[in-house]
Amino acid sequence: MYKIIIAICIFSSVAFGSDEIKSIKDIKKEYGVVQKSLNSYKTSSFEVNDLSTEGGELTYYKDKSGNVRVLKAELLGETGKDVIFYYFKNGELFFVYRANFSYNAPIY
Repeated sequence: MYKIIIAICIFSSVAFGSDEIKSIKDIKKEYGVVQKSLNSYKTSSFEVNDLSTEGGELTYYKDKSGNVRVLKAELLGETGKDVIFYYFKNGELFFVYRANFSYNAPIY
């Protein structure tokens, strides 16, 4: 998990501005903006092998300005997988969504 945190630090920068997110309403609004634009973002992925038993993949989504808007971590295991989305605005993390999926049977 520490490598995901390191990746977040590498791909984001601290930014200060007047349009910061202050409420749940702001989070929902910015989440909608990101989701609508997701297909227009440039993506890049790389494998991560030592964060889970079966490896995984980190994918980041950059907007036209080169700012990371989403970091997606997909971590695979023998009996399931975790998918975690980290959402950024102006280089600051504003929302994390985690989904856990369990397989009906082990993968082997």
